Parts: sequence; structure tokens; C-alpha cells
Amino acid sequence: MAHVSKAESGEDALSGRRRGIMAEWRRRYRNLRLGGRLALSFAAVGAMVLLLAFVGWGFLQATLSGIDGFSRRAEIAAAAAELEIGLRNLEIAVRDHMAEGDADSFDEATRQRDGMAVHLARLAASASGGDIRATQAATTALHVYWGGFERVVNLKADRAQLVEEELPRLAAAVRAPLDRLKDVGGVDSAAVTTEIASRVAAAHEMGLRYADRRDMMDGQRAQSEFAAARDRLVELNRYRWVAGTVDSMDAAVTAIDALEKALDRLDSLVVEQDAVRADVLVPNAAVVADRARALRQSGEREADRLRGDLKEQAADFGEIALWAAAGVLLIGGLTVWGFSRGVVRPVRDAARVLAAVAEGRGDAGGEGLPALLGPAAGGGLLRADGRRAPRPAC
Repeated sequence: MAHVSKAESGEDALSGRRRGIMAEWRRRYRNLRLGGRLALSFAAVGAMVLLLAFVGWGFLQATLSGIDGFSRRAEIAAAAAELEIGLRNLEIAVRDHMAEGDADSFDEATRQRDGMAVHLARLAASASGGDIRATQAATTALHVYWGGFERVVNLKADRAQLVEEELPRLAAAVRAPLDRLKDVGGVDSAAVTTEIASRVAAAHEMGLRYADRRDMMDGQRAQSEFAAARDRLVELNRYRWVAGTVDSMDAAVTAIDALEKALDRLDSLVVEQDAVRADVLVPNAAVVADRARALRQSGEREADRLRGDLKEQAADFGEIALWAAAGVLLIGGLTVWGFSRGVVRPVRDAARVLAAVAEGRGDAGGEGLPALLGPAAGGGLLRADGRRAPRPAC
């Protein structure tokens, strides 16, 4: 019981202090002069205007931040989509150059690569968090891809030079000593050298076909034709006693060996070219495509989420604005009511008293002039007869 009494006594004391504070504020308001009450009314109106301005400014900042985030994510999604398109165009240009090998297809591939670099730069400028790592991985993969493509281009150029220049020269180097060996043994040597030349030509053709088609049968036939040509060449040893035969045979063997080595080098170029395409171009193109797709999907998801957030913010601001407008109307009504009571009525009473004084009546409704005017209308400066009292001397 004592505990409850103490709690109730504390609540009564707090309530009494609050009532005392409110009474003190009311007393101070009643003691304000007309100008003070007007200033207080305008201050209340100004506070309401500032409140609305603050609410609007907060919503504007939140909206601008949301729009900036939405624009950034939309930019990422758009750049990633363009990166995917650029990769497809780059792969088409690379295949065209592999097939045609002209300068126009190479220039087109270079243009597509430069466009993808621009899209990656846009992504790097807008990305954040995990998107930064995805962008860096795509940039590195594109660099490696292009390096592999340039390697394939160089291999293709070496292959073309080998096929168009070196192999014909080596084939001619084989025919020259065989032509000299034709006449060393009459009809017999001519038949042997003709067969040797035919087998070397067949081996040459099979080697080129193997390089183009990668058919193992062509490779095996080329090897067997070279072996058969060497075996037939050995048969000409029975004409070694003829001057120049040994030198011509050695020259023919050397030329055949050089031709076979050139075809082996052609095969190694084709193998390396295929390896670069399989081990460099394909996996790195897949990396670029995968990262671009991930960036596009991430950007689209975040853009959708931010779009929803903007809608929610707009709805929340509408609700806040309605409550703020209701509060402003309420405060405005209270301000008008207080202004009416605290400013208009004293002025009305003062006008009524002054009218009574002008009519020669000393009071108005039984109230003295100072009591009617009160401190808000400056009644303390008037005497009961309505005339202004003299100011005290300083």
C-alpha cells in the first residue's frame, strides 16, 4: 500500500507540474501585446511551411537516390546485353576470317572487339560488389581470347606461306634430280624416276588433304607413298657407275626428306591452330558469355527491385504527405482560432471601448476601460476616462 501511494503521489506531482507549465504558458500568452501575438502566429505558420519543405526535401533526396541506383543497374543490364551481342558478332567475324582470311573480316573482328571493350569499360564504371569481379573476369577472358585469335591468325599466315610458297618450291626441288636420273639407265631408269615422281606427288597431295580434312587415312597414305618413293629410289644404285648419279640420288633423297618435313610442319601448324581454338578461344568466349549473362541478369533483378522500391517510396510519401497535410490543417485551424481569441477579440473590444468613449460613456458594459483593453491592446497606457496616461519620467 505504501508503494502504491508513493507511485500515485509521483504521478500526481508530475501531473501537477505539467498543469503548472501549461498555466504558465497561457499566462505568458495573455500578457503578450498585440505585436507579440501576431509574431507568434506567423512563427507557427512558418514552422508548418518549414515542416512541409523538410518532408518534401527528404522525399526528393530519397527519390533521387533511388533513381540513381535504378539508372546504374539499368545501365549495367543494358551494357551486359550489348556485350552478349558483341560477343556473338565477334565470333561470327572470327569464323569468317578463318574461312576467308581477308583484311575486311579481320577489321570487322577488330571493330567488334573494340566495341566489347567499350561495353566492359561501361560495366566497370557502374559495377559494384560481385559485379566488379565478373567484369574483371570478362575483361581478362576477352584479352586472352583476342590473343588466341591473333595467334591463330599468325598460324594461318604461316600455313598459307608454307602451302603456297615453300611446298611448291620443295616439290620442284624433288623433280629436278629425278629429271637428271631419267637418262642414266635408259627406259628402266625413266620408268623408275617417273614412278618416284608420281609417288612423291601423291604424298604431297595426301599431306595437304590430311592438313585440311584431318583424315587419318590421308596421313597414313602420305607416309606410305614417301616410303615407297625412297624404296624405288634405292633401285637406281645399280647405275651408280654413271657420272653424277650418286649426287642426283642424294639430292633427290634430301629434297624428299625436306618435302616430308615441310608437310609435318604443316600438320603441326594445323594441330596448334586447332589447339588454340579449342583451348583458348572456346573457353574464354564461354567465360565472357557467362559473365555477361550473369551481369545482365543481376542488373535486371536489381533494376526491378529498385523500381519496386521507388513505387513503395512514392506510396509512403503520399501517406506521409496526407498526414502532414492533415496536421498542417489542424495546426492551421488551431492557429486561426488562437489568433481570433488572442488578437482579433482584444482589438474588437478595444474598438468597442473607444466607440463608447467617443459617445461620452465612461464604461462599457460595467467594465472599466483598462479592464476591457487589457495588456494585449495596450490598456495599461490608458486611464479610466479613456485618455492616455502620462508616461512616467525617466
